[in-house]
Amino acid sequence: MSILGVDLSNHNANRGPVNFDELKAAGCGFAWLKATEGVDFVDPSVHAFAAGCVAAELPFAYYHFATPGGSRVPGGYKKWWDAQDEANDFLAALETLPPAPCFPILDFEWSGMDECLPDPRERARWCREWIAIVHAAHASSGATDRARRALELDPSDEGARDAIERANARAGVPSYVQFYSNPNYLYAVTLPDPVINLCPLWYARWTSPPPPFDPAWGWEKWDIWQYTDKGEIDGVTGRVDLNTCESLEPVTFDRRPPQLSPSQRIKRSVRKIRRQCDELALVAAELERGGF
Repeated sequence: MSILGVDLSNHNANRGPVNFDELKAAGCGFAWLKATEGVDFVDPSVHAFAAGCVAAELPFAYYHFATPGGSRVPGGYKKWWDAQDEANDFLAALETLPPAPCFPILDFEWSGMDECLPDPRERARWCREWIAIVHAAHASSGATDRARRALELDPSDEGARDAIERANARAGVPSYVQFYSNPNYLYAVTLPDPVINLCPLWYARWTSPPPPFDPAWGWEKWDIWQYTDKGEIDGVTGRVDLNTCESLEPVTFDRRPPQLSPSQRIKRSVRKIRRQCDELALVAAELERGGF
């Protein structure tokens, strides 16, 4: 039996409030929530949406809208945002949000990459780096770390061994990141790719019946299909993206994602401050060239 899902951002909230109890009662089985875009942008509705999902006991995940290679500024694009910046900014936002039960998502469909990052091989490299950083942040937890330490102290501790095996077995999914895109951008990045293809695929193709799928992309099938951007469902005002899947198991954690250590938080804060200083220096240089 297929599972119905929605994906939500502040665009939906601008049309009216989202009632997650009504949404779940209408048959919705999951909600993917926009958390961040580029760098230094957190979706204004993500905290309320996450709280609604938690209260309604609705499975959810956070997604990042990627802007590989740059950000829009007056006069065009500037190439100063890289995958590390965007991945770390996304992870920093997750620190302020309830832990999601489902894998985080890289939303790869930004038209600006045609100008900022035209080489398909560089696009694939950008995705690999973002995926690797976010995957690593979710690849271990306090529970599994404690189990490893317990096993070091007592190799006969079967409970610790079972905990580690369960963590390693994760339904055969080798990546803790989902990858979202549509045919236009799947053809615009060098595929197949040894890292990108490890990710469960959230596939956007607004057609009915289910769309054809090109095995040249490197996946055998899609895991979740976004089949319309003009759906309607109780609990959401106006049109909404609708999705379907056969199971959420391939994209669901069997544990809570870990919290960052104090040293990791300090390092992220330092990187963010340095990036902001670099951006201010560029703006100052432009103003100086303009005679201000």
